[in-house]
Amino acid sequence: MANLSIMYLSGQGAPRDIDKAYEWMLTSAELGHEYSQAMMGIFCLLGVGTEKDEAAAARWFMKSAQQDHASAEVYMGMFQLSGRGGLEKDEHAAREWFEKAAAQDNDAAYYYLGMMAHYGIDGPVDYAKAMELYLKAAEDDNGHAQYGIGELFYFGDGVKRDYEQAYSWYLKAAENGMEDAMGVLGEMYYKGIYVQKDDEKAFEWFLKGAQAGSEGSQVTLAQLYLFGVGTPADPQQAESWFRKASDNGSTEADYMLGSLYFYGRVFKQDYPAALESFLKGAEKGDAYCQYYVSAMYYRGLGAQQSYEAAFEWAMKAAEQDLGDAQYIVGSSYYSGEGVEQNDESAFEWLLKAAQNGVDDAKDMVAYMYENGIGTEKSRLKAAYWRLK
Repeated sequence: MANLSIMYLSGQGAPRDIDKAYEWMLTSAELGHEYSQAMMGIFCLLGVGTEKDEAAAARWFMKSAQQDHASAEVYMGMFQLSGRGGLEKDEHAAREWFEKAAAQDNDAAYYYLGMMAHYGIDGPVDYAKAMELYLKAAEDDNGHAQYGIGELFYFGDGVKRDYEQAYSWYLKAAENGMEDAMGVLGEMYYKGIYVQKDDEKAFEWFLKGAQAGSEGSQVTLAQLYLFGVGTPADPQQAESWFRKASDNGSTEADYMLGSLYFYGRVFKQDYPAALESFLKGAEKGDAYCQYYVSAMYYRGLGAQQSYEAAFEWAMKAAEQDLGDAQYIVGSSYYSGEGVEQNDESAFEWLLKAAQNGVDDAKDMVAYMYENGIGTEKSRLKAAYWRLK
């Protein structure tokens, strides 16, 4: 039945029919076949013939893993490592699942155990152990492991730094579809690390990484198009790749695209478009985007002026220790714009901004010390902030 399902799934030996593939795999899984149960986990995880459902995927992987199916054990380890599928995040339990799969010589399990040793997950950092496990996985052409080996050589972690070896392993990983490796190869050609500096080859690798879905490569590719590095300048392509990177979760792309529209650099100045990009980054939690959203609402650029919205977004950035945003929060409390006036809160936030090097905040803090506003009066402290 599982074989029949695969035939319907692949369209080889039977007309391609996702619904029938799902039905036959489900029938086989319900009869207790561990391979089919693992495949049902994948179907539920990816939404093949059914809605995406990580909790259902976890249940099927568990059934299969309880029958010692190595791939299902790896998926259980992945879910426990990140707390997916309704499972509690448990790094030790994840390690135990990976060890079960590794006992069956599973390359993915070797990789995950190597990664845990590499980054000190559920134990101390152990670069030698990471290398040993990555090499085992790489014997089966595991691209993730090849990338991990490249990282160890590139940074000299547990081994002598060796850019030649790093390049070799990154290339293997890239040839196995690892988009992050493509980006690193692009960076090596761009900076001339081990290889001769070559902007055109750098562009080619960043393009491959971007097309494979790497957020970092998409941002870099947009910049290459923007400034004409390794390719003719093409602002439209730059904008397109910034937007793809944004859709892929990049707040850097949101900030850069917003800045280009805000300042009218390359693109025509467009405050509504700038605010749209900054808002995307702000909603993802980027402090710099939150600051710009605040400033634009305060000045009424790209949207109706709103001191309340300005204060709200400035506070989000200020809580991430961004000095300029702390200055806006303090100034808002001082003036009562967008929030109830409060001298003590004003002093608190202006002091934080001053401590973060904002010159206007230093002057305000000095003034408040001189006049005892929101804090005790102190000429000595006022003089300190005037001179700092």
